[in-house]
Amino acid sequence: MPSHFEPLITPARVATVLRFTVTTLATAGLLAAATVSLRDLPDARASARVAESTTTAPAKAAAAGTATSAASAAPPSSEEAGKRDDPPPTGPGYRLVAADGGVFSHGWLGHEGSATGLTSSPITGIAHTRGGDGYWLASADGGVFAMGSAPFHGSAVEHTGGSPLVDIAAAREDDGYLLVTANGGVFAFGSVGFHGSAIDQRLNRPIVAAAASPTGDGYWLVSGDGGVFAFGNAPFFGGVADRQLHASVRSIVPTASGKGYWLVGADGGVFAFGDARYFGSAVGQRLNRPIVDMAAESSGHGYWLVSADGGVFAFGDAPFLGSAATTSLNAPVVGIEGGVGREEPAPAPAAAAPPAPSPPPATANATAVKKRAATKGPRAGEQLGGQQGWDISYPQCGGAVPAHPFGFGIVGVNGGRTFKHNRCLAEQWQWARQSGAAGIYLNVNFPANALELALGQSSVRQPSCNGSISCIAYNYAFNGITDAMQYARASGVDAPFAWLDVETVNYWTNNQALNAVVLRGAVDAARAAGVEVGIYSTPYQFNRIAGGEQFGVPVWSAGAPGFEAAARYCVDRSFGGGPVAIVQLLPGQFDPNLACPGAGPMSRYFRT
Repeated sequence: MPSHFEPLITPARVATVLRFTVTTLATAGLLAAATVSLRDLPDARASARVAESTTTAPAKAAAAGTATSAASAAPPSSEEAGKRDDPPPTGPGYRLVAADGGVFSHGWLGHEGSATGLTSSPITGIAHTRGGDGYWLASADGGVFAMGSAPFHGSAVEHTGGSPLVDIAAAREDDGYLLVTANGGVFAFGSVGFHGSAIDQRLNRPIVAAAASPTGDGYWLVSGDGGVFAFGNAPFFGGVADRQLHASVRSIVPTASGKGYWLVGADGGVFAFGDARYFGSAVGQRLNRPIVDMAAESSGHGYWLVSADGGVFAFGDAPFLGSAATTSLNAPVVGIEGGVGREEPAPAPAAAAPPAPSPPPATANATAVKKRAATKGPRAGEQLGGQQGWDISYPQCGGAVPAHPFGFGIVGVNGGRTFKHNRCLAEQWQWARQSGAAGIYLNVNFPANALELALGQSSVRQPSCNGSISCIAYNYAFNGITDAMQYARASGVDAPFAWLDVETVNYWTNNQALNAVVLRGAVDAARAAGVEVGIYSTPYQFNRIAGGEQFGVPVWSAGAPGFEAAARYCVDRSFGGGPVAIVQLLPGQFDPNLACPGAGPMSRYFRT
C-alpha cells in the first residue's frame, strides 16, 4: 500500500483509459468502417494521439522522481559526486517503421511506442524529435501519432483534398514537422514554417518524400522521377529527373549542414548533391524487396538504406545495428530514421550452436506427383474435373518448369504484387499452352506505401476519392488488375478466366471490411476486362483477410497434403461463398494441382 495519497483521477490515468479504448476499438474494426475515412473521426483520432503522447512522458517523469527520492536517502560517495556532472553516454541508432505502425528500434535509440492497431490507414513515414527521444508517425489519411517526447502540433486529416499523405519531415534544430501529399501539398506545424508547395506545379510523377532544412525555415520535396523542388531557405542542388533511371526515387535526405542532400532509388541507387558525400549503394546487391528509405549517420560520413522487408544496408561510417529482415512482419517497412540516442543497447546474446543439417527430402512423393500429373492435354469440350496440372510464375524465370504432358498449366501474371509484372509471362504462357489448357492468376494486395496509395486516387469507376481510404483501396485494386490484364494481353495472353491470388504473405490491413473493398475492386476490374474470375487462397487466410465476405465465385483452395486428401478439400475447404474448383497440393519442386469433380468445362477456366 502506498504511504502517500494518490488521486483516483489523474491525467495519466485518463490518457491510459483513452489509449486502451481507442486501441480496443481499432483492433475490433470499430474505429473505421470500409465506407468511412478516419478523417471523419477526428475526436477518436485526437484521443489516440493524446493517449500516446500523454502516457509516455508522465510515466518517465514518475520513474525519474522515484529514482531521485531513493538516491536522496543516502549521501553520495565522492566517486558518485564526481560522476554526477558527466554527460550521459550516447551512441548511434535508427528506427524502422512498418505500414501497420510497428516501430523497430536498433542501437542506442529506444522504443517509445507504435501506432499498431490505432489506424486502418497505412503509415507512410517517421520523423525524430531534435533529441531523438521521441518521434512522429504519419498515416496516409493525414493523421499524426506523437510518441515519447514528441509534441503533437496537429494533423492534415481533414485537409489532404483526396491526395494521400506520403511523408513527414522534421527540422533538426526544432520540434516542428511538415506533412506532404502525393500531389505536392505541404502542411507545416509547430516551429516549421510554410514556404510554398508544388500543388500548382506540373508533376510528371507524384511526390514521394520530403526533407526539412536544419532550421525549419525551408524544405525539399522529391518526386518519383527524381525531380527536386526547393522552398524557403532550402537551396536547390540538383535532381535526377533528366536521367534514365532504372527505378523510381523513394527518398530525399539532407546533410547536417543543410548544404546538400542524397536521393535514393528503389533499386538501391544513391545520388549525392551539394556537400553530401557518396559512400556506396545497394545497386548490384540481391534485394528481396525494393529499397524504400534512407537515413544519414549523424556525422554525415555514412548512411543506411532500408528495404521493404526490413533489411538494412550500412555504408561509410554508419554501423550496422540490426534489421527486421528476420522478423515475421505483418506489413512492409516504409521508413527509417537515424540519430544519436542515450539508451545503451543490451549486449548481444551468445551465439547458439548451428542446428544439425536436416536430411535431404525424399523424392518419392515428387516422383509420384509427376507420374500422376502426366495426363493427356484436354480438348475444348472436356470437363475440368479430375485433371491434374501445375502452376508457375516469376520465381521460375530462367529455371526449370514441369515437363509435359499434364492436364493444365496456370501462370502468374504479376511479379508477386499488384502493379509488378512477371517478366517471363510470354514464354511461360507458351509453356502452359502446350498442355492444351492455359490459365492465369493475378496477385492482389492492399496499398502499402505512398506510391501505391497514389495509384488509387482515381479510376474510371471512381474519378475522385476526396480523402476516402475505402475509395482509394477500391481504385488501387481496380487499376492494378486492369494494369495486369493489359500487360497479359500485350504478352499474348488471352485467357478467359483469372484467379485472384489472396494471401497473407502480401500486405493487408487489420480492417477486414477495407480488405474486402480491395477484393471487390479486383473482381470488378477482372469482369470489366471481359474475363470470369475466381479466388485462390485458403479458408484460414481468406477469412483472416476478408472475414465473412461472400463473392460467390469459384475457389482454388490450397494446402492439401496429398492426392488422397484432395477429394476432402474439394468438399470442405471452400471460402467466400463459392464452390471449390481446384485444389493445390503442398508443393515439392513445383505446385501440383487437382481439379474437383463438377468444376465445369475446361474451356471456362482455360484457353484450350
